[in-house]
Amino acid sequence: MHPLLRPALVVAAIIGLALTARFMEVDRFLEVEAARRLIETHDRLGPVLFIAVCVGGMLINVPESLLLAAGGALFGFGPGLAYGWLASVIGTTTTFLLVRYGFGREGREALVRRFGFLGRLDERLSRHGFRTVFLMRTVLFVAPPLNWGMGATSVPLRSYVAGTALGVLPGLLLVTLLGRELAVAETNGDWTNPALLVPALLFALMLVGGALLARRAFHVP
Repeated sequence: MHPLLRPALVVAAIIGLALTARFMEVDRFLEVEAARRLIETHDRLGPVLFIAVCVGGMLINVPESLLLAAGGALFGFGPGLAYGWLASVIGTTTTFLLVRYGFGREGREALVRRFGFLGRLDERLSRHGFRTVFLMRTVLFVAPPLNWGMGATSVPLRSYVAGTALGVLPGLLLVTLLGRELAVAETNGDWTNPALLVPALLFALMLVGGALLARRAFHVP
């Protein structure tokens, strides 16, 4: 197989997914009431549909955090957290596998050479795979550059999956709780409830802190 064929097929598949998602109006899940009607229409398949949309959102240009927060509004905190966790692990692992096996060794090496921070990340992952993935997921959550970039490194799949599965929990707890409380606030009109303001503030701090740590760690200009 020509070395450029596999990357070309991966890019074509992603474009196809993006067009399919646009045709199916996946962004409806960002509007809670529209998403609720869609899920109620499919009855017991609602959770499966939600997970599928979240996984698809990680492959295209859809805000993943907003999709995951919708789980708390649609299903409540406990079920929303469980469905969001499954979607996070499946979606991030899918992007990882697409890069690792879709681009091939030569393609991944080219990515590492093109983006210097991947080389620095690869060095850390070669020494402390699980710990590095866990810490980066804790502060960066399901950030798209992390989802795709990890696949170009040499981190073992098991370390990536285990570190991701545990590392996404703090951010997922916050966005699910935030989604549930936003739905409650929209119903009762109380937007000053500490149950809403505290997770919103913590999630905002996590985003800012994650951006600053990433800039410092990888020397992003």
